[in-house]
Amino acid sequence: MTRREPLQHGFTLIELSVTLVLLGLLATATALRLQGVGRLVEIEDAIERIGAMDQHARQLARASGRGGQLVYDLGRNAIRHVDAQSQADLSKPLILPEWLRLDAIRLDAERDIVSGQIAIAISAEGTSWAEALPGAGGGRHFRGFRGGYAVRVKHDGLDGGYVWLVVAGIGGQVTVVQSDDQVQRLFEMLNAPTRDDAA
Repeated sequence: MTRREPLQHGFTLIELSVTLVLLGLLATATALRLQGVGRLVEIEDAIERIGAMDQHARQLARASGRGGQLVYDLGRNAIRHVDAQSQADLSKPLILPEWLRLDAIRLDAERDIVSGQIAIAISAEGTSWAEALPGAGGGRHFRGFRGGYAVRVKHDGLDGGYVWLVVAGIGGQVTVVQSDDQVQRLFEMLNAPTRDDAA
């Protein structure tokens, strides 16, 4: 009778190495995917805060019977809610992170303001109108609009690189859209003649 050698159990060094490399690749892919999801959540949160700041300004104006202004500062990447007369802050300024930029303000269907400060005046009734402050938009001075305004927010976390927040109507309804064409169509609808215009 021949003696048999016991069978060896276990993995070779190569099998263990391949397994560890595959686990490392899976862990890296998962981490990258979760990082993208985290950035998406941060973008959505910042966009909600911009809309909430407009809503808060309108509610405060109606409750206090005093108007105010939302000042979009494109250079400082910040939004301030200030008293219309004293320019004192009425709430904490919203300063956006570097990777999320206030890129432009659209006051009508024809032009964007891409630099300076733009004041959105909020009346005591909670309605709004806009004014580009001196030096904004290449020195042009825009005053008044009928339907609303739009804020282009640039980011590096989503396809397309930007979204528009369109603030419209008496109550300041906020709509998020992905393209310039959608903003254009919304402005055309907002500025369409009404029966009151015909009278």
